[in-house]
Amino acid sequence: MGADQPSDPLDLDAIEVMVDDRLRSWLQSAPDALTADARAVTSATAERIRGQWLVVGAQTGPAEIDPTAVLPAATSVELIYEQAVANAEATGFATGGLDRDHALLVSDYLHSLAYAVMGNVEAEQPVKQACFGSLSSASQRLASLWTTLQDAQTDDSVALRSVPIDPIVLATAGELAGILGDSDPGSRSALRKTGAAIGIARWQPSERPATEARTAIVDETFSAEWSAADVLAVGEHRSLGELLDPLPDSPATETLRSFATSLLSDTVDQRPMIHE
Repeated sequence: MGADQPSDPLDLDAIEVMVDDRLRSWLQSAPDALTADARAVTSATAERIRGQWLVVGAQTGPAEIDPTAVLPAATSVELIYEQAVANAEATGFATGGLDRDHALLVSDYLHSLAYAVMGNVEAEQPVKQACFGSLSSASQRLASLWTTLQDAQTDDSVALRSVPIDPIVLATAGELAGILGDSDPGSRSALRKTGAAIGIARWQPSERPATEARTAIVDETFSAEWSAADVLAVGEHRSLGELLDPLPDSPATETLRSFATSLLSDTVDQRPMIHE
């Protein structure tokens, strides 16, 4: 554990390495028949932004957070993300290297592993229970998507980009950050809402305005955060930074603001969402 501790607890690169190392370490427990397939799914993801959002976000709260103590939660949200990607392959919304049966097996395994890893969070039992509740809510939201999306599918061009996995998981990472950091309700809501906003912007970067089908998905899936009208107004009337205003001023909050801006600046189409 000590070797994992970065010299700077807000070093995003070091956090990403730590989360990725933990994820790959847990995958070593995979049954032999699943090892190669599980690693293929997780290796296809080049970033661990959900885990980074959680680790830095947790440090914005009043609790004195050791990044290594929340690594299990950060790894768990990455596993839930990868599980959803595998499920997208199994249901035909993504084309990967796995056939349907193998994708389903990997999805089920990663889902169960996410819960096993969450049990290793270093926290009091009530906090652990809250973390499991948040993870369960994310699982339920992801599970409800597939029928909705399959009903809305109109042609064979619909792919992984149609599945709002990142908005759900980034919102959950924000909520978990608030739980683990012992943040007040306003800060916890800000972490969750901003995670959802970043996820939505990355999910539909080139759709301004969003299609009716996608707006409907936002309304149905993200009602706990905000309405589709709120989401689409971020670039027109509200700064992303305003969403994080409830957080206390601190180096962690400034790191989180910069990280949010960088995530939205990854593509030209996303830059109108940012107001400096």
